[in-house]
This record gives sequence, structure tokens and C-alpha cells, in this order.
Amino acid sequence: IYTDASTDAPTASGLRIGILIICSAGQFVDVVDIPTWVIDTWNDRKTYIGIAELLAVPILASCCPEFLREVYAVWFIDNQAALCALVKAASSAQDISVLALLMNLTCLKLGIRAWYEWVPTKQNLSDPLSR
Repeated sequence: IYTDASTDAPTASGLRIGILIICSAGQFVDVVDIPTWVIDTWNDRKTYIGIAELLAVPILASCCPEFLREVYAVWFIDNQAALCALVKAASSAQDISVLALLMNLTCLKLGIRAWYEWVPTKQNLSDPLSR
């Protein structure tokens, strides 16, 4: 699984998430534009790329459970902050911590055994989707 986010997408909010799943059932590709009302619920910060990268994970798990139920998943993410929050299931930033915990609860509910792995941006197959 590859997920990525961009803060310079041609959307009202500027935030877009790209998703790519490669599995035995085939491939799934999608793009999700993050509406401004979602961003308004987040803590104020200089840049929203870290939380957008993290948001990609629970969105995918919640919207595509048929691809993820009871699987071992290797999840490639090119953002260190999002990766660390997922591995620890926590963050000092409350909104990031909530998303990380949400993902871990989603994994528990769906029986996903996720291994999160950092990948360089240029090797992230979902990077062009988020642009």
C-alpha cells in the first residue's frame, strides 16, 4: 500500500491524498481531496503536510475495507512524522494523536496487521496521484 499527500494540489484547500493498493485481488487507485472544513478542525500549524499524510491511512482503511480485511499489509509512507505517529499510535499534537489512534483501532476492527515503512518521495508510487 502506498499513500501520499500534497499541499499544493489544484483544490480549494490545496490538500489532496493519493492512494495505491497492490494486492492479489488486483490494484486500487484513488484520489481524495481534503475539504477546507476538515482542515478547520485541525490545530493551527505552519504546514499541514504531516497530518494530511497521516489522514490518508485511516481514510483508506475506512473506505476500502474489502481490500484490507484480515491482511498483512506493508504500508509505504514518505513522511517521517506521520510514520512515527502510526508506529507509536500517539503524538504530542492532539489532532495527530487522534488520527494515529483511529488508524490503530481501524486495524484492530478489520484485522489488519500493518507494517509501516518509510519510502523516499521519489519512490512513492502514490506521489503523482496526490499532485
